[in-house]
Amino acid sequence: MIDKGGRGIISFVIVTYNSEDYIDACLQSIQKEMSDQKHEIIIIDNASPRRLPDLDSKYSNVTLIRNRLNRGFAVANNMGIEAAKGNILWLLNPDTILVEGCANQAMICFKDPDVGIVGNRLINPDGSLQKSVFANVSLLNELVKALALPGLAMSVLNRFPRFKKRIEKVRGCHQDFSDLHGPAFVPMVIGASMIVKRMMIDEIGLFDARYFMYLEEADLCFRAHKFGWRVLYCPESTVIHYGGHATWNMAGSLYIEQFKSLLLFFSLYYRPWHVLACRAVLLLAATLRIFLIPTPLYNRELGMGAYQTDKRAIKFSRKNAFISYLKLILLAFTPIPVKADSPS
Repeated sequence: MIDKGGRGIISFVIVTYNSEDYIDACLQSIQKEMSDQKHEIIIIDNASPRRLPDLDSKYSNVTLIRNRLNRGFAVANNMGIEAAKGNILWLLNPDTILVEGCANQAMICFKDPDVGIVGNRLINPDGSLQKSVFANVSLLNELVKALALPGLAMSVLNRFPRFKKRIEKVRGCHQDFSDLHGPAFVPMVIGASMIVKRMMIDEIGLFDARYFMYLEEADLCFRAHKFGWRVLYCPESTVIHYGGHATWNMAGSLYIEQFKSLLLFFSLYYRPWHVLACRAVLLLAATLRIFLIPTPLYNRELGMGAYQTDKRAIKFSRKNAFISYLKLILLAFTPIPVKADSPS
């Protein structure tokens, strides 16, 4: 059970961007779930074009930090972590709702002193499962994702369900949670709702500020394992996640950010030839798709021709897809950013 003596405060850190349509429901679910537990809520508004209301005046235990510039998800989370007082840090997206009992279930997992990160079971508003657990980032996984021709491949794979399931496993994500009925140690959990120990952060460091968006939580989980901490997935602790609302109009730029983060991750944790191979894969994938744009094989709803979130997809025009692929080609030759104070 959660410590109710007041000594173990839980700090919620919420980074928002154009989230005024969701944030109130999120905060209300926190207040309801944490009614008997000392907690605080740190909100970092990451320079949203649509100004977030003064929630700190509406809720007594909310601290609102407004950034003048959007320096990325990792930096904003670091600001919230540094401002927080709790020894347990619950990093939460604003488009989430805590399901009753999720906090107690998650805190039970921290009874194991080696657990540094707990991931929640994420579900869509209709109750269907979301991807909550990921395998380690690997060259094979990324090669499959980058080189597969999604529109054509998916139409073929749908006719062969068993083969499709094997491909999904190679791609590194649990599509089926039937084998995870109870808490399980996993490589990585998604950052939409992840709970971390302050003690672990003090040891391994904050999020790497070079990640603007994507893979910052994978990096944190990877470093946690390196330092001997364990990452635990807790399916009994459920959080509703709407997903994708804040990035809906940023598809083109975020499409490139995914691959920037991927190159950074490989440069930090893999051998130089892995980085070269990753660059070669990106170059080849982008070049192939440029040649596919004028053909009937071009599919604007899947994979590298679009940006997907939940069950929706943004359709890229052929012009926008061409521009994105050219940027990806340039990225294949772009140096990795260097930061003097990167985590040890």
